[in-house]
Amino acid sequence: MEDIFRKLVAIPSVCGNLPAAYEIMDLAANYLEPTGIHIQRFEENGYPSLVATTRPTKTPRLMLAAHLDVVPAPSALFKLRKSKGKYIGRGVFDMKFAAASYLTLIQELQPKLSDYDIGIMLTTDEENHGQYGTGMLVGRGYVPKVCVLPDGSENWHIETFAKGRWFAQITVKGKAAHGSRPWEGDSASVKLIRLLSDLSMAFEFAQMPDTETLNIGMMNSGQSVNQIPDSATASIDIRYMEIKTLLRIQEKLAELCKKYGASLVALNDEGHPIINKLDNPHIAAFASCVEKIVGVTPAATTSFGTSDGRFFTPLNVPCIITRPAGGGQHSNKEWLDIDGFYQFHAVLKDYVQEISRLSNRAVA
Repeated sequence: MEDIFRKLVAIPSVCGNLPAAYEIMDLAANYLEPTGIHIQRFEENGYPSLVATTRPTKTPRLMLAAHLDVVPAPSALFKLRKSKGKYIGRGVFDMKFAAASYLTLIQELQPKLSDYDIGIMLTTDEENHGQYGTGMLVGRGYVPKVCVLPDGSENWHIETFAKGRWFAQITVKGKAAHGSRPWEGDSASVKLIRLLSDLSMAFEFAQMPDTETLNIGMMNSGQSVNQIPDSATASIDIRYMEIKTLLRIQEKLAELCKKYGASLVALNDEGHPIINKLDNPHIAAFASCVEKIVGVTPAATTSFGTSDGRFFTPLNVPCIITRPAGGGQHSNKEWLDIDGFYQFHAVLKDYVQEISRLSNRAVA
């Protein structure tokens, strides 16, 4: 399993690097094909993805999902290292460890693979919103009874809520003029600042984990310090608790765009909030496996980010979102606990025996 992990980490599959995306997808397929599992490969907007199932179905009882794309990193991080009980490298925690476990598991089950109802879903665009990977596949009917998606939480606790997200770009037009003669122009940047100030009033002054949040991630305007800009743009990141709240914010934003003569373009789909419950039988069964093998009783956690789980939530598919100890994702200090890596595989294998063996109807 470590050898597979090392090879996955070595491929610089930075989101948007399509040659590397195909290279890492080919690597995964090469491990899966000899097992006789049913493999379907896809491409959407250039991004490759793969679904492998033990039976010819789009609706396996259990789907093991992972994204193979990562964020940029220095070249040295694309080499798996060990230090003081930790794996270090880009993607070790987010989230190539899971893919290494999945590929190993299918090889281990290969002699009796037909006894199980499992699928593996691998994608390469999660860091770019996920609509060309998981979003596309779910839209084509790949909908399991339960999904394991180790892309959130940590230390074996299970994520039960993550805010929804919506990204958009606002563009305001004006009229250029010399910076000393603003009365002869119409400053797009001033109008944009006023629009954003008005928009911020729709949010709590103290934005907290349990409130909607607004981040103005990028702003751009003007070409010279002494020129009135004729165009200004801002990209906004809104995180919300409920769909109805997002709709109210979008309505307010539409009013402001009309007031200031701005245009608005959504940059992603409406990423629904992720909602799971610890007492769901599928999730409770996984928690029991963690408690038995690791000795930890998983607690409910919330996330300030989001994951591809948002594509499953609207279809009432429970997602098991948990990971062993690790951290530093998207940084140069990304790490994963070595013991946790092997414990995760043991938990997953135990869970698969319980949940997806065709002869076992304990959790329907």
